[in-house]
Amino acid sequence: MKQVNETLMRVRPASLGSALKRLLRIRRQVVDTEAGRFYIDPASNFGIGVQQEGGYEPELTRAVRTLLREGDIFVDTGANEGFFSIVASKAVGSTGRVIAIEPQSRLQEVLVRNIRENSALNVDIIQRAISDTPGFATISLTPDMNTGSSGLFRATRYRVPTQDVLQTTLDGLFKFLSLRSVRLMKMDIEGFEYEAVLGSREVFLGTTLEYFALELHPTILARRGKPEKDIVDFLADCGYRRDERFETLILAKQI
Repeated sequence: MKQVNETLMRVRPASLGSALKRLLRIRRQVVDTEAGRFYIDPASNFGIGVQQEGGYEPELTRAVRTLLREGDIFVDTGANEGFFSIVASKAVGSTGRVIAIEPQSRLQEVLVRNIRENSALNVDIIQRAISDTPGFATISLTPDMNTGSSGLFRATRYRVPTQDVLQTTLDGLFKFLSLRSVRLMKMDIEGFEYEAVLGSREVFLGTTLEYFALELHPTILARRGKPEKDIVDFLADCGYRRDERFETLILAKQI
């Protein structure tokens, strides 16, 4: 079955692989991993990754575990199926707090299931897209082979389903949730990091956020006419410097 799942991942377009998966009646299942119990789609980028030796994105996982302490706050912007929210939940303990931000309706039940499987009662789910203004947005939903590639910009050449969602700014969300001291925020939102960061300058100019795990998407940013350099320069001006302990991009606030 593992070989079948990996073969389906190579089918193009991915929507065809998704259709074949339904035809073969491949269903989600709960798996035990070193990081916790996860309700995964075994024929998906995340499902295959989380079962591999070393777990899903091991370098970012190491950074989350290294930086978070008992009682800390972790913000997971673009939580997808909640892997890093669960890792962070264990790290911050019962006195800590995890905010899992994920706009896709199809993943809400998955997030809830993963929280339940791990008794992660310190995780709150916020179903919002993050941008530079509050209001409404339309996200493009990539095939379920890789739900993590969904976003406010359609990166595929072929049409995909869409979903209308509420959107907000980081600044507005932080104020609404009374987040005054966030130890670590992870952001992976498929090219809309430009609006998310530059649309909430107060979050980064102040001392609210200590560490920032940022996934940049230069190809999407270039296609959108949004210079990656604008983000990098702004964060540098705010006092963020790369933490060289990690291979993944972790920015530390220099106070």
